[in-house]
Formats: sequence, C-alpha cells, structure tokens
Amino acid sequence: VLQNNNGDDLSVSSDGNFTFATTMASGQAYAITVLTEPSNPAQTCAVADGSGTVTANVDDVTVTCTTPTALSTRTKTV
Repeated sequence: VLQNNNGDDLSVSSDGNFTFATTMASGQAYAITVLTEPSNPAQTCAVADGSGTVTANVDDVTVTCTTPTALSTRTKTV
C-alpha cells in the first residue's frame, strides 16, 4: 500500500502506472511513501523521486520491491 501525504492510501497489486484518488493542485507538496509492504511473498519496497512540488502530472515516481533471498549457512563440526 502506497501513501501520499500521510493520508491518501493506494493499494497496488501489479506493475505499471498508478494514480492516487486525491487530485493535487499545482504548487502543492507531495510525499509518497510505502505504508505496507507486500507480504505474499514478503518484499521490501523503496520509493525513488517520491517527494516534491506538483507543477504538472507527476510521472517520475518509481516504486521498486524486491524479495529478500534466504541466507543459507552451513556449520561443520570436526
């Protein structure tokens, strides 16, 4: 779930463009964050270019989610 300005929540379930429900006027500040990271599978997400001031359609925000890989450790007792 993404969030804009601590209140406009948007559930995103696939790759592609996304649009928040609340329209923002030119000159308003925006701050997009990850409110809830995906859980099935568990992922860690980061937002790039997620804050600024609206001057036109904001189309350069990128959200990248990665699935952590399990670390395998082996212990050998001699």
